[in-house]
Amino acid sequence: MKEEITSQSFSVDKVRAVVLGAGLSGLAASELLAKRGAFVTLSDTRETIDESGLMDGIEVEVDGHRQETVERAELIVLSPGVSPKLSVLEAPRKNGVPIISEVELASRWISGRIVAVTGTKGKSTTSYLVDRIFKEDGKRSVLGGNVGV
Repeated sequence: MKEEITSQSFSVDKVRAVVLGAGLSGLAASELLAKRGAFVTLSDTRETIDESGLMDGIEVEVDGHRQETVERAELIVLSPGVSPKLSVLEAPRKNGVPIISEVELASRWISGRIVAVTGTKGKSTTSYLVDRIFKEDGKRSVLGGNVGV
């Protein structure tokens, strides 16, 4: 079993990382990993994705998440729309490969506090409201995810 990842020891340098889901936050997660030295594969179920703004060195796979790609991963990052119950994740999970969310990935390098909003409906509205409340109270706040930076 792999060593548990903690924020104090977290390094992705030369790690084979796979990001499942190529939405805005999946693209950002891929770039964060690549900038930190990981070998990144970005996987999506769509037939094509816009790679024009993607930094060099990120491998892109489309038209489904490939079992062989996921099984070679040393770290798997799931975009919000990707189910953690996908059958393609069974083998990596059994082998102790860390499977984390994009928020957890980002949290490894953020020194401040994070307020995460989840659910089916109203996430964007709630996120904007929380951001506004913090700013009105004089606190520094950055709106992130698919609605912000």
